[in-house]
Amino acid sequence: MAFVLSPFKRIDRRVLIISFLFSLFVMTLEYLCLKVNYGQYISHLSNKEFDRFTVIAAVVLFFSWISFFAFTYISLLSSWHYRIIYFLLFALAVFHEYGYQNAYGRFSEIVDLSIASASTTEQKLNTIIIYMNPLAIVPCVGYLFVLLTEKAKATTHGLKSLTAIVALSVCISSGVWYVLPRLWVDGFPTASLGAFSNTTIGYCLFNVFSYKKEREKVDQPTLAENYRPNNNIVFILDESIRGDHLSLNGYLRETTPFLDDLAKRNLIKNWGIAASASTCSITSHNLLITGLRSEDMPDRDEMVKKVPSIFEYAKAMRYKTYYFDGQMNTFWGGTKDDLSYIDVWQNNAHFIKGENWRWDIDFDIAKKVKEITNTSTGNFIFIFKHGNHTPYNKNFPESEAVWKPSFTGWRPNFSGIEYKVSSEELTAFVNSYDNAIKYNLDNFFKNLATDYGNLPNNTIFIYTSDHAQTLSEGGLAYSHCGNNPKEAIVPLFTIGDLGVKVDTDYKASHSNLFATLLDLMSYPDALRKRDYAVSLLTAKAVDSKDRYFVSANLAKGVIIKFD
Repeated sequence: MAFVLSPFKRIDRRVLIISFLFSLFVMTLEYLCLKVNYGQYISHLSNKEFDRFTVIAAVVLFFSWISFFAFTYISLLSSWHYRIIYFLLFALAVFHEYGYQNAYGRFSEIVDLSIASASTTEQKLNTIIIYMNPLAIVPCVGYLFVLLTEKAKATTHGLKSLTAIVALSVCISSGVWYVLPRLWVDGFPTASLGAFSNTTIGYCLFNVFSYKKEREKVDQPTLAENYRPNNNIVFILDESIRGDHLSLNGYLRETTPFLDDLAKRNLIKNWGIAASASTCSITSHNLLITGLRSEDMPDRDEMVKKVPSIFEYAKAMRYKTYYFDGQMNTFWGGTKDDLSYIDVWQNNAHFIKGENWRWDIDFDIAKKVKEITNTSTGNFIFIFKHGNHTPYNKNFPESEAVWKPSFTGWRPNFSGIEYKVSSEELTAFVNSYDNAIKYNLDNFFKNLATDYGNLPNNTIFIYTSDHAQTLSEGGLAYSHCGNNPKEAIVPLFTIGDLGVKVDTDYKASHSNLFATLLDLMSYPDALRKRDYAVSLLTAKAVDSKDRYFVSANLAKGVIIKFD
């Protein structure tokens, strides 16, 4: 009996009560201000079939609450240098998670870290500024006050206790990572500290256990020994271009005068407003290069890493393949296996020249592509433009601003240094976005070819954007990667001889582009590995169906209606 009661005698009841009250305070704050819905999850579990997954989920949920309390209790019984470590961990978790709550109304997910890890330093800094949520100061100040004022009877906890807390978090978050895809609901309800642990540990587990083998091989068509493709295919994937802000698509401002002139000369086949595959760059990119559709979601088996990519098909048809990236220094899209099918890969570091590189990098890529298409045939060129990622005012020189005033930055307020702007600032905000589109698109296409009426070597350009932007409409406090249809409004047009008469009244989506590329490559229908969406070369207006796009988290696979 003495052995059983001994640990309870060592409990500091005062610290126990303070830890309980502080944990309750933080969870109540997050329930009221961040709308963490514990009731929804408990209700969801109670309605599920009773099996090992629901049991594990209930246990994990219970221990996620206990772990936050244990974290607080042990930190107050630790020496000062360990208290500093506990505070830094807590502050990092809170500011990170409150930032995602500020932007998306949810805690972070594994896919968020995947996107963040692939972004440039500049993009990371801009995201931090946009997502910053001052509400995070409240629990941090409260925790700091408790740490500074509470003097425990004895500081009995040190490295072993800290290690034990970390181990407990790993176990709990591993359970979340294991059961959540099988019980899928809108996030796992826990305090911000637990949410941060779930995301970081789940991200590590995902990278360890995710699919890393080669893609499925495509069948090699029977080709003559001297066969060589008779065209150049240039696929242009822009960044953050919203289709309804192009005068080419009827926008009242003349944002695309050069393209408008080409359209008047009947040199553009324009499908107008298309639906993007997803609302995040990396997910749209990966769906585009694999041809996966909303019907294939949720992608819990990581088919996006397994099915053949467009580069494999291009190599099978003996194209020389290029990948020009105006954004990233690393090959962040697809898989590393894709590089074996890309003959020439050049990242943004290759094209950065001078202090105005943000404005000019796309134009340098266009000049390089022009050189290739003017002097050779049989090239498949994939361009990922730098485009018009936030902040928009940095994507054009102020001297080129047509619509003024032009928005130049965010201002702090209690709800955060937000992407969302006031009604007074909205005009300047849109002005900045439109100025960037006009400067970038006009100059890009001016540098891409000399005479669009007589493109050399049967060159064909296919243009779209990875996703659109909310432009803060409806008070949305983020630019993209959400589930709002405005984020999926992308342009879609081609320039060059497609070889057939096409019906541009067809309601197009990103999903139509994979088969379109295969048709332009003349890859045989009978050898295609999957049932891809209809090609734009054969689609008719009467074939149009309701369009959908997919959430950024492909494993979760939320499908949202576009129109």
